[in-house]
This record gives sequence, C-alpha cells and structure tokens, in this order.
Amino acid sequence: MWSIYLIPESLRGLTPLTAHWYEALSLMPESEIKDRILRWPHAAQHDGLNYIFVDTHSNALDPIDLSEAEYEDTNELVAIIASELFAEDRSKAIHLTKSQALTLYAHPAWRLWCGRYDDKDTLESDHELFFGAGVDRRKSLDTLIAETRAEIKALLS
Repeated sequence: MWSIYLIPESLRGLTPLTAHWYEALSLMPESEIKDRILRWPHAAQHDGLNYIFVDTHSNALDPIDLSEAEYEDTNELVAIIASELFAEDRSKAIHLTKSQALTLYAHPAWRLWCGRYDDKDTLESDHELFFGAGVDRRKSLDTLIAETRAEIKALLS
C-alpha cells in the first residue's frame, strides 16, 4: 500500500534536506505526515501539493482507503482519486495500491494536473488525450499549464 498526504504549507517549495527544510520540519508537531517525511525525505511530490509515499503509516488515523475501490476503467479510478485529492478536508492519508498509484501517474489527467511540461506540443498532446481538444497555442506555456490545471480541478472536484 502507498499513501498520499497533503504537503504542509510550511514545507511547500522547500528542497528536502536543506537547512530551511530541517528548520520548518523541526517546527512541525509530531504527526503521521512528519513521521513519513522523516522516513522518506525524498518522497514524490509531482504536483507540489501532495507527497506520495511508498508505504503507509502503521498507526494512520482513519485513512481514506481506496485499495478496495470499485471502478470500471482507468478514467473512473482517476476520478475517484481526484475526488479525494480535491476534498475540502485533506487531514487524512489517502491509501491506495501501488498499481492504482502507477495507473494515476501514467494518466494524462495527472500529468496535466502536475504541469511539468517543457513545451506546448507535449502539453497539447495530453490535453487532446484527456479533453479531446487542443490548446490555444498563442498563450504562453505557463498560462496554458495554469489554465489546464484549473480545468482539471473544475472537472474532477
């Protein structure tokens, strides 16, 4: 089982294992997320908002367990995970199987949400796969990434 936690605001944008990161981490109260961060300081954080850990906390408090979720296809699985990622209350861990996590990572919606594009062609390819339409190439890459991220959230929350 893998777990997803919201990155504490005090750590967002900080590089793991730097002095600023250690200082911010030291000010955090003891918690599941702090325990996971200490164990996995280089956990994936593709979207800048969520840590993805390759394990679960042994004493996770009432986690959202998606490992038994029923779904017809990949798009439905992504929608189920997205509904939890975009939920108002993100204080609990989201648990999912390794297979579910890898399916999410391979999906164009996840890539669009994370917005890690170096060129418009790749972004447009994913946008066409997921939305069935291209992008306005007159806009800057940064603008397209921001707009697409907003589209993903509006559609899947």
